Amino acid sequence: MPEFSREIYSFVEIARERSIRRAADKLNISSSALSRQMNLLEADLGVSLLTRQVTGVQLTEHGTMLLQQVEKWLEEDMRLRAMLAKADATRERALRIGAMECFADTLLPELSLYAQAQDKADRMVTKTGGTAELLRDLENGKLDLVIAFNVHHSQITRVLYDRDCRIGMVFRPGLLSIAEEEVPIARALDHPICLPDENLSLHTRLYSELLKQRRRADIHATSNSIAMIREMAVRGDCVSFLTWFDVHRAVARKQLCFVPLAERRLSETLCVCVSGMRPFAPQLSAVATEAARLIEEVATGTGTERFL
Repeated sequence: MPEFSREIYSFVEIARERSIRRAADKLNISSSALSRQMNLLEADLGVSLLTRQVTGVQLTEHGTMLLQQVEKWLEEDMRLRAMLAKADATRERALRIGAMECFADTLLPELSLYAQAQDKADRMVTKTGGTAELLRDLENGKLDLVIAFNVHHSQITRVLYDRDCRIGMVFRPGLLSIAEEEVPIARALDHPICLPDENLSLHTRLYSELLKQRRRADIHATSNSIAMIREMAVRGDCVSFLTWFDVHRAVARKQLCFVPLAERRLSETLCVCVSGMRPFAPQLSAVATEAARLIEEVATGTGTERFL
């Protein structure tokens, strides 16, 4: 079964969307990062794959050849997986779930316990990663269920549940005095900032908003690790911007404060999704429903003590 690079999967998405910007939105990365991936792929293959135009992109002759071959390999891969699954009806029932890093020690263990207690699976396989990586694994049959931010419903990916969540400023208690229920991003400019980097979905909108301010932001550090950003904020080294799902445990322990940003466009959508190209097993439906229930508990603050 073929294993493709990140650049190959990105190329397929660009080819389908006929737009680097739209493909970047679906892959949850910046357009500039996606363009760099295509430059690397073209350099590696030694041919031009895309013709960039004002209205989008067009595939070159070599690009069309590559797309046809990759789609053929993907189709053969999925057919082989289906045949293997059908031939081995007595195999161990493994449930494979992927989620963002912030759920590694909360939601994923809870779902594992639920699935085994309800006899939904004999074995649980979990993976954490970014949205683009998790969706690739879902599409290729390596994951059964994905919990990630900003997933678009499509023929390939079926979104079962979504939950809007505001991005907020996070900081150590006592560092800032904020009485308001929400705060403009400009309030962060008085302090060093640890910014989520371009591998995280928050980056592009946050960085764009910071550039609009009349003062220059002191970007103390950038990172693709939620855990590192959270730890730097807990130590008081900086302020940062994360979602409630990233910090709710630290807030409950009084290690961090979280105040939603006043800029309403700065929000994320948390999604529970499955493949739209494979049958939807009954046991998967039950686990997806439980995932949605647990997400609602965190979002509303109920049941928080179970995650401490």
